[in-house]
Amino acid sequence: MNFKLKNNKGVTLLEVIISIALIATISIGLFMTIDNTKISNTKNDKDLKAMDIAQSEIEYIIRDIKDGDEKLNLGDKEIKLDEIKSIQNNNESKKLSAKYYKEHGKNDSYEVKVWLGKIKERQQIKREYYIYSVEVGVKSKSDFSKREVKLQTEILQKFK
Repeated sequence: MNFKLKNNKGVTLLEVIISIALIATISIGLFMTIDNTKISNTKNDKDLKAMDIAQSEIEYIIRDIKDGDEKLNLGDKEIKLDEIKSIQNNNESKKLSAKYYKEHGKNDSYEVKVWLGKIKERQQIKREYYIYSVEVGVKSKSDFSKREVKLQTEILQKFK
């Protein structure tokens, strides 16, 4: 008696193991890509928040100087504009600085550093002009993003 199977519809154990290994390899690669994308998005989000804080701090300083306020409140430190005006023009070593922390959201804390200096002053007929140099650096306190965002601008203040 010679029995031959003409219609072999089954799957061998070897084919099942190969297909499982192939699916597992593809799944691991896919999950690693998703995880790296998630980490990258979180870092970028922290950097964007740092940029937002730096821009806000510069806007507050510009507003206070242009409004003619006599002092700037930077965190716990108070800087009087007269102190900045007494600095010699373009003296980098004589910039005034302040360092403080800002909360942004639930668990996000950022270190903010502000440097203020005077670039030049000019007196014209019954008017005084001062140009201030402002630099703001913001860095996340978490070790997740080690990048520091720095913004720099100059502010013109004129007196009547």
